[in-house]
Amino acid sequence: MRDIEKLKDFLSQPQDILKKTLESLLCENNYNPISRDGYLYAEGDIPLLLVAHLDTEAEKEAVEKNESRANAVPKKDDIIYDEEMDVVKRAKNANGVLGGDDRCGVYAIMEIIKKYRPSVLFTEDEERGLLGAEKAVIGLRNLKDKYKYIIEIDRRGNGECVFYQCGNIDFINYVTKFGFNWEIGTNSDIALLGRCWNIAATNVSAGYHQEHSIYEYVSMSELEETIKKIEAMIKDIDNVPFYKYMDTLGQSESADFKEYVPTYKYKLKDDKKPLDNGGDE
Repeated sequence: MRDIEKLKDFLSQPQDILKKTLESLLCENNYNPISRDGYLYAEGDIPLLLVAHLDTEAEKEAVEKNESRANAVPKKDDIIYDEEMDVVKRAKNANGVLGGDDRCGVYAIMEIIKKYRPSVLFTEDEERGLLGAEKAVIGLRNLKDKYKYIIEIDRRGNGECVFYQCGNIDFINYVTKFGFNWEIGTNSDIALLGRCWNIAATNVSAGYHQEHSIYEYVSMSELEETIKKIEAMIKDIDNVPFYKYMDTLGQSESADFKEYVPTYKYKLKDDKKPLDNGGDE
């Protein structure tokens, strides 16, 4: 059952407060969360990792201007639910952007764990260049063999999935079987996590639209559709292999963690669809 008030709570909290809120909620859901600089992680009993990031574009801009993050997120009273349109949006005269990117992903994960127990990872400062993901790559490197694949919920719109430089065509076909349409993306946390941990990963739609703008809104029906699709994937987890990361040329690769040094300016090239058995793009 949808919880509009919970989504409003998440939208109205700056990253540091939201991280503490989620740590408490994870404990209430019988997880034992690990809170470290850059990320919040909690291990479940299903070999699947769900990922979302805690910061927003407005918070990134506030940091760049040496301003308070707390003033960069909307006040809860300035967030409204339009029942007729079934969307969550800013009040007309409110300041700033809504922040559905990626508070929608946070909300989706917290709804899913009410019924299932996947592992979860919330990263900090994705908008500033995957800073939290880079720290998680090192801090959680011993977990890289635990998961059959990774899902991040941080894609705009509805029913889309992106894979960045991951070209494991078997995994791509598997994800699209659940009703996601394969699209092109540029970057997100899983682009780094999947490659460095040698785990196939996808980023799926979270129901937000016109992100990073004052016109941003969240479609609740689209967000809930993604939640249902992920729950269907969880139900099927025993029937799938451990999908490995393969680059767009079909080569498996992973980082050498002894030599890997975070740059905090990590950026991938634009996504290219992999070739299927040497065929045309």
